[in-house]
Amino acid sequence: GADDPPPPSPGELRAAALEVLGRVGASAALVIGPETGGGSHGPGRGVSAAVLNALAEAEVSADRVAGEDRYSTGVAAGGRVTPAVLPGLGRTAIVASGEVFADALVAGPFAARGGHPVLLSPPDELHPDVAGYLSAAGIEHVVIMGGTAALSGAVETAIDDLGVSVKRLAGKTRYDTAVIAAEQVTDRYSTAAGEPCFASSTVGVARARVPFDSFSAAPLLGRLCAPLVRADPKQIPADTAAYLDVAREAHPAVDLHVFGGNAAVSQAAIDAYLSGEEPDADDAQADDDDREDAASDDEPSVLPAGTCGGSAEEEPHQLVSSDSSEDPAWSPDCSRIVYSQGGSLWTMDNDGSNQRRLTNYDGAYSDDPAWSPDGSQVAYARNRQDDNGNSISHIYVVNADGSGRTKVSNGDVRDSRPSWSPDGNRIIFDRITGSGRNGDGSFIDTDWYVVAMDATGTNRTTLTDNGRWEQSPIWSPDGNRIAYVSDGSVWLSDIDGSNPERVIAGVRWNAGLSWSPDGKRIAFSRGDQTQSSIVIADIDGADEKIVADPGGRNVAPRWSPDGERIAFTNYTDRSTRSVYVTGARGEQAAVATDCRPRGISDTTAGFPLPAGSAPSTGTVRVAVLFVDFPDAQARHTTREEAELGLPYMEQYLESVSYGQLDVEVIPHHRWLRAEQPHTQYVGTLAVGRGLSRPISEHAVALADPEVDFSEIHAVVTVFPSSHFGGGGNAGGTVVADGSSLQQSRINKARLDEVRELSERLNWGSVAAHELTHNLGLLDLYPYDASVHERPSAPSGKEWIGVKRGRMNLWAWYLAPEQDPNLRSLWRFPSGGTSTSYSTHLNPEEMLAWSRWQLGWLSESQVACITEPEATATLSPVAQPGDEVAMAAVPLNAREVIVIESRRKLGYDLGRDYTASNGGRTTFPNLIEEGVLVYTVDALVDSGQLPMRIAGDSGNGQVGGFPVLTVGESVTVAGCTITFTGDGGGAHTVTITRDG
Repeated sequence: GADDPPPPSPGELRAAALEVLGRVGASAALVIGPETGGGSHGPGRGVSAAVLNALAEAEVSADRVAGEDRYSTGVAAGGRVTPAVLPGLGRTAIVASGEVFADALVAGPFAARGGHPVLLSPPDELHPDVAGYLSAAGIEHVVIMGGTAALSGAVETAIDDLGVSVKRLAGKTRYDTAVIAAEQVTDRYSTAAGEPCFASSTVGVARARVPFDSFSAAPLLGRLCAPLVRADPKQIPADTAAYLDVAREAHPAVDLHVFGGNAAVSQAAIDAYLSGEEPDADDAQADDDDREDAASDDEPSVLPAGTCGGSAEEEPHQLVSSDSSEDPAWSPDCSRIVYSQGGSLWTMDNDGSNQRRLTNYDGAYSDDPAWSPDGSQVAYARNRQDDNGNSISHIYVVNADGSGRTKVSNGDVRDSRPSWSPDGNRIIFDRITGSGRNGDGSFIDTDWYVVAMDATGTNRTTLTDNGRWEQSPIWSPDGNRIAYVSDGSVWLSDIDGSNPERVIAGVRWNAGLSWSPDGKRIAFSRGDQTQSSIVIADIDGADEKIVADPGGRNVAPRWSPDGERIAFTNYTDRSTRSVYVTGARGEQAAVATDCRPRGISDTTAGFPLPAGSAPSTGTVRVAVLFVDFPDAQARHTTREEAELGLPYMEQYLESVSYGQLDVEVIPHHRWLRAEQPHTQYVGTLAVGRGLSRPISEHAVALADPEVDFSEIHAVVTVFPSSHFGGGGNAGGTVVADGSSLQQSRINKARLDEVRELSERLNWGSVAAHELTHNLGLLDLYPYDASVHERPSAPSGKEWIGVKRGRMNLWAWYLAPEQDPNLRSLWRFPSGGTSTSYSTHLNPEEMLAWSRWQLGWLSESQVACITEPEATATLSPVAQPGDEVAMAAVPLNAREVIVIESRRKLGYDLGRDYTASNGGRTTFPNLIEEGVLVYTVDALVDSGQLPMRIAGDSGNGQVGGFPVLTVGESVTVAGCTITFTGDGGGAHTVTITRDG
């Protein structure tokens, strides 16, 4: 036959079908299934009334057989026949999984020959309609097709409880299952002439992992008394070959019926079997990979190696010559690829040939196409402007031949990236909404989240709505989970959005995801706006490999159904983009031998610092603007406000940079009155509520007539301390006088009550923290009390928090309640009465790793340890002089162990405090001197544990005090660090890698 023409539309009766009906003189036809989109069969799973009308016009009477879902439809079809006896076993029915096609189709020939209804059931329980049918029809025996992954033991038990005997046919592979089925029915039936059926003198062969040929094969093979065995396009698998060998030995000639064209089962594969040649190594490996337990017979369909063309090893190359093509997606049978070009959707063969337009550009741009699981339809996003000129986009569905375009989402929204559920019943996509539009058409209070709906557009449900932005959702191949991108990571959740779990970090935003056909790996994009790679990883984040990095920005990966290739979009600039394809094997990213792992773009724990950051060496010019509000007016001068923080901010950064950074503060000493009350400038997201970016931009606009921003690098906006407090935040840029200015805000939250200025704490440490963000560093305090809840401390101990460095690397450890160092912390002399003490320590000296990122440590001051065993002598990070201040041990392409020496020097010294009764005390930042060990993951963003103290359990808890003293060791990822000596001026450590 021809090599897989495009799947027929459920809305038409093909001319070829009419021709066959006329040729055989058919006067009646049974139409199986509901109308298109009916029940829970899914879009395109039914047959429209138009087909019945076409049959009537051809003088063929049509009768529809349908139920509410595929299971009841199977029962309805079974009700049209009288179940026959399987010789020796009684009146028999076949029960197979309704989730995968392979097992039901293998039963087709003998079910057709013997008159045995084929019934479908969910994997985990016997469908009640099927149970009712088995009893009502007097079924005495059931053949279960496939292993327990297809139909569980519970299904078998339920059938047995009905008093029906059960026989399960399940092999080691899908090929073995077909052979076992063929062997089970050998000689059980006979022809009208009394000759045995299924005697292997005639055998049918069809490809294993695509249903179309096997559907057609079953009734013919039933008439021919021939079993159906399975093959791959490039080879006859070992189980099938062994069966054919026995058949050829038993019969002088075997009549082999091969279903499908050369792309289905190639002539080369048949010739290789007949000649006794060995298959290619890759094909043999594919066969080996398919040999799992009996359950492997019952996995969702996955095409074999070679079906999609190319191989897992092929290099990235352009598949479409057009420089305006993007968003490729493979058809389920892998023969075609749909993509977007010039605002229209196109299809092509999997080698890039035979390009055909699917939809026409009509002023609306179509992209993000996705095939339905049966290949009959394509879902996509259609972007246009509404009557007000606002950008909107909705999800559409179109038949695979370009007919029947239907809009399935609506509203003042921007919907994109649809993904079908494996059963074709549902579509998930991401949606952007707001509480309204502002003057330029942008959403107000923008939110971005994942939505699910029936494939017809009904029953829409929001799956993620938790303050984060979630996008690029995809359904897992087994239909049990979804994956999406949020906060620079891949998240997995249940299909209702519950139980979210962060699994892969360092993922590029709005660049798409793809699940491997076996459900074990995910493909994604990593990089920034100018340079990104296509990467694959296990769904737990392990075993990362780079599969494509041809230069430019590479996004929107789509795994081929055989798992061998990945198609993606390559952008060389904003206007030039093209469809590429590459093998899916990939290469392990090399370990950073210079201990500088590449980070992600916006904020990073790796290298280099984000583009656009303020300079971290030399002079950084910082404009300071003071802003109050009509409803919160300052009651003191800007100079009084400035004294609360600016001296400390400047002194701290210049000191910890070892003098390599000159902070030039340029205050604008006038209160700038905002035009609106402060509530108009407060962020709306649950995370980070407080005065936010718009007020910084407004402050610059108010000051611009009086301030020259042309040589400014960063702007700090300060709000009056008599009304506001609660720390600060950083983020965003604003352009003024030709300069792109990094922004931060101090005193972001309104106080519950107005306080006198003298009662406000110094905000200099907060300002130093926020300005360090502007230099390019990220937050290191990811612990959320609602997520990382600490258990109650054991008797006699308590939790002590330690916050290290200006970016706040947190850890909690258990200390004895009677620890004299801690008990004396908050005691005040000179008649003070306070007996309380602190449960937090704050060694403020900047971490050595942060200093290296910022360029404050030279190459000679960092020992990069790549040997199996090494010794390092470390000077204190607060005052290293020209000596080594940090040892780094690279673990892989993204992770490094960092070792540094901490002494009671600089900002790790104590701080003086005065009690309300006048008593004074010194509160130490550092209690014990020693060696600090922590890990860095350069691809983890802020809030995702980019650095962890050695021994951190993942929720901020460590067993002992997070500093090694002489003689102590800690082991991290198979690397043991031992503090071996304290020479007074330096600490010595040994590093030993296991194995």
